[in-house]
Amino acid sequence: MIEEGLMDSHPFVRRKSVLACIKLKYLQPAFFTSFQSPLVLKLYEMLRDGDHLVVTNCLTALDEVMKEKGGIIINRPIFVHLLQRLHEWEDSSCLSIIIDYLSFYKLSTSKEIFELMNQTDDCLNHTSSSLALSTSRLFLKITEKDSKLHAQVISRIKIPLLTLLNRSEGAEATSIISHLKLVANRSPNILRDDYPHFFCKMNDLDVVKLSKIDLLTTITTNSNYPDIIYEFGQYAKEKDPTISRESVIGLGKIFKSILESRGPILYLFFDLISFHAGSSGQIIIILRDLLELSKDFWELYVLDLPKCIEIASTFKEKECLVFIIGELSERITSSKNGRINKLSPAYMLEAFILQFNQSPPSLKLHILDASRKIFFSSASEMFPLLQLVLSKASSDENILVVERATEIYKLLSTLAISRPVTLGAQQLDVEPEDLGPVESDRLFEEFNSLSVYYRKISHSFISIHLGGS
Repeated sequence: MIEEGLMDSHPFVRRKSVLACIKLKYLQPAFFTSFQSPLVLKLYEMLRDGDHLVVTNCLTALDEVMKEKGGIIINRPIFVHLLQRLHEWEDSSCLSIIIDYLSFYKLSTSKEIFELMNQTDDCLNHTSSSLALSTSRLFLKITEKDSKLHAQVISRIKIPLLTLLNRSEGAEATSIISHLKLVANRSPNILRDDYPHFFCKMNDLDVVKLSKIDLLTTITTNSNYPDIIYEFGQYAKEKDPTISRESVIGLGKIFKSILESRGPILYLFFDLISFHAGSSGQIIIILRDLLELSKDFWELYVLDLPKCIEIASTFKEKECLVFIIGELSERITSSKNGRINKLSPAYMLEAFILQFNQSPPSLKLHILDASRKIFFSSASEMFPLLQLVLSKASSDENILVVERATEIYKLLSTLAISRPVTLGAQQLDVEPEDLGPVESDRLFEEFNSLSVYYRKISHSFISIHLGGS
């Protein structure tokens, strides 16, 4: 019956009979054991059928039924035949399928490559995104071994894809943007001057906006970063938290990749914090990562850090802010241009120390580390708060917090400080005494420690009590 259907005079019957061969393949595999099987030969013969849907069905069926043998084989006669008939068909979906199978033919000469490109070039400018993308894929595949020609092909397919993007929306636009990003990854500067095409529009769906933000981050260069940074600043003020967050993350990536952008991006971040944008919390998290790259750009912005205290709401944001305060404690106290900060780092950290017992262990560890750093930059202001936080940490339920407090206490105990440090309820209050020759020799063994300052052997005045026990 299938053989009769393949020879029927009506194209609809032939189409369905071709598809029936795929079903037969799984019911009776013996009919498709080799390329010389009668049904396989018949399907190859029907590639010359006058109906375009019959031809595309035959291509799909042959590739499926001969899958165990490597799929359909496109030889030179089939290649030439399909190429010559391309302009006979107007259905873009059929043309896309045929162009996909043309790529199966192994081109042996540059003449064949240019022949194929010339015959299919018009398909690049087709209004169908499916056909344009299939043709782009074909061009990229057949030129991948020739780097110079491949670069020219990338430049050639750029304009049709940008044209498609400008008249597409929704899922279609997202797909085109994804392909453009792939092209940009292969040739980083290809879209450098075309960035305005990827600015978000009012009627863009959120998924399209996110794709555009991602692509803009990829194609940002030294020549176009000012416009892109300004655009991202507008997105960061969006009411949609996802768009706002992703734009801030994009700014962070630009900060890392382009040195010249760091100053403007920091200015924008603190402007957004002052604006109380919905992305302010995410900004604090990103600032913590950016701080590790360079501190040179922070000089003009350390005075704005107190604004972040009222912004930080989640424990993650508070951890990042405490880390920043600790790292920049010296710059907060006094910047290079002589301006004195109204809020000292100790004062900023006090709010977190007072809430120490209600904080998770990770935040407590950050508070302890920041307290240690601030103590060395402004000991007089930090001393009472350091006593308070060590007292709280010494009685904490988490063993890591207790160990960190003990480490800090031991560190401070080895330094020649002029005031005693307390941990819990005990105070290290020692008075210097005259030393004999033996004790003097022992002190040399503890050179560069508080033992020399107190003129006592360390075990005589170091006794750590945790939690008042």
